[in-house]
Amino acid sequence: MSPSNTATKPCSACGKEATKACTGCRRVAYCNISCQKSNWKEHKKVCFPLGATCTRCCEVITESNIDQCIVPHPVHLSVDQGGTMGYGGNTWMFSCEACGEHYKKSSSEYNVAAAPITGGPKFCYSGPHTIKPLPESDQRRISSDILVINSGPNCQSEIDNIPNIMPDVRVLTIRNTTGYDESIQPTLNLSLPKLKTLKLIDVCFSTVNLNKEMTPSIEELFMQNIPDECYVTVKLPKL
Repeated sequence: MSPSNTATKPCSACGKEATKACTGCRRVAYCNISCQKSNWKEHKKVCFPLGATCTRCCEVITESNIDQCIVPHPVHLSVDQGGTMGYGGNTWMFSCEACGEHYKKSSSEYNVAAAPITGGPKFCYSGPHTIKPLPESDQRRISSDILVINSGPNCQSEIDNIPNIMPDVRVLTIRNTTGYDESIQPTLNLSLPKLKTLKLIDVCFSTVNLNKEMTPSIEELFMQNIPDECYVTVKLPKL
């Protein structure tokens, strides 16, 4: 990072009148090279131009959201740790495999998707943006190839539409969030060649067909409370 020839702010290191602005972001300025170098360890974490896209939350970085990179707890990485249901309200406990934290959702209505987080961290990540590539091990991010479908009256049409809206889906979760409903019996019989992780949770499927021709890349499969009557075919070379 080297200073530019214009500056309108005080020195970010010492507070004196600045003479040059950072050419990387033009949001901070310094009075000399020594101050610039002493501040670089901290400033490099947030040195990026406005208008860039954050690699963590996928938002365009602006003056209004410069310090507001927020990532919700990923549904496919939230592990159910049990809960309580009754007339006094409903509580669900989860552990997030992305950030390693535990959180709680509570509501008077039986709808885990709509219930607010009432205990533990509200977000998987909350902090400064970044434009650097994230390591593969850092799952605290929003990805364009992850899809969650909440079971409901339109569940089958939403499933059938996956190849149209997200043909390269990598992680797919289909779940019931409002109580087990036997009147909704969708089928899963699609060609999803890039799908690696599939989670089917509390949905009364009638047919689930997974094979090397249609879903050859699946490496992780999780099925919970799928009825015994469901016709399930699983022939996956990477599972």
